[in-house]
Amino acid sequence: MGEQTITNTIDTQEVKTEKINQRSCWVDTAKAFGIFLVFLGHIWYLSDFPLLNQMIYSFHVLAFFILSGYVIKRRKEKGGFLKFVWKKFKRLLLPAIVCTIITLPLYFLSLKTFSTIKILKRIFFWEGLVAYNDPLWFLIVMFETVVIERLLKIKDKNVYIKALYFFVFIVAGFLVYRFDIFLPFGLNKMLICLAFLVLGILLRELIDVLKNNIKTMNIFLIIAFVVSVGLWFLFGVVLNPKASIYYMTIGNYWHFCLSGLFGSAWYFIICYGISKLTKFFERVSKPTILILGTHYIFTRGFRRMATSYNFAYTWVYSVTAFIYTILIIALYVLTVMVIKKITNKYKIKKEKETV
Repeated sequence: MGEQTITNTIDTQEVKTEKINQRSCWVDTAKAFGIFLVFLGHIWYLSDFPLLNQMIYSFHVLAFFILSGYVIKRRKEKGGFLKFVWKKFKRLLLPAIVCTIITLPLYFLSLKTFSTIKILKRIFFWEGLVAYNDPLWFLIVMFETVVIERLLKIKDKNVYIKALYFFVFIVAGFLVYRFDIFLPFGLNKMLICLAFLVLGILLRELIDVLKNNIKTMNIFLIIAFVVSVGLWFLFGVVLNPKASIYYMTIGNYWHFCLSGLFGSAWYFIICYGISKLTKFFERVSKPTILILGTHYIFTRGFRRMATSYNFAYTWVYSVTAFIYTILIIALYVLTVMVIKKITNKYKIKKEKETV
């Protein structure tokens, strides 16, 4: 009887796991391609085809915040707000702090003039800028956005209140940007990112409605893809220059937000369409934070090498940068897989010893 109960429990867990995988496989695909775009965007500065860099920067960061809002779970966790903050601190802020400390020597070596105030501002993210390892801003701002969302419990509100929150944050972001209002710790960036995180929550609401009718959903996705590609190209490529949310050089605020919206839309639809390769993209999406925290060392090193050997701004740079990106990401994935295998063997060994 006991064995049968255990077997039934395992079967139930496997069914639940399979359903979760079916629901989230396109998200893993989007994260996997997203981290590839992040790496490629940071290495593509010296390419002879700068338009690709502009295309990537027009939506890739905002897409990650939409995904983060999409995967927020219902409020069932125990321990309250402080436990949630501690969990996110370990997941997001602690890696940012560790990576900042590790790359500080490179920051000091890159300094042309020494200013104690400027150094302290960079180290403590006072002006929303990071010491050397620029991509770490994303982890810090992501921490800020998820904590504020949890504090306000936006996920638990009805759809109209969620839409109101989106409107408030997107307009607040515009006012801060338009009148150049200083906010410490990257809070000016956070307002835009929080708006798109709420947009991800709203996207989940829409998908939950459409998934009950597959035919309607497929028609909707086809129409949405065609429209979003055209509008993304208009707002993100034709009407707006290359944007950087890190430096808040985003050109026209509304063009940037619309390019982020429509660029993310067609990108997600493509990821949804090819998400049958679940296992592969799941593996690539695993070391996302590790790649975000450390890849800048590889991209800056490659750009410096290209400048030293005089192949920057050539087709050779574009081709080698693309191949280099794939190889380094593959190395990250392989490293994580090896570490996981070693730790699993260690756990099994410890379990055998305790039996």
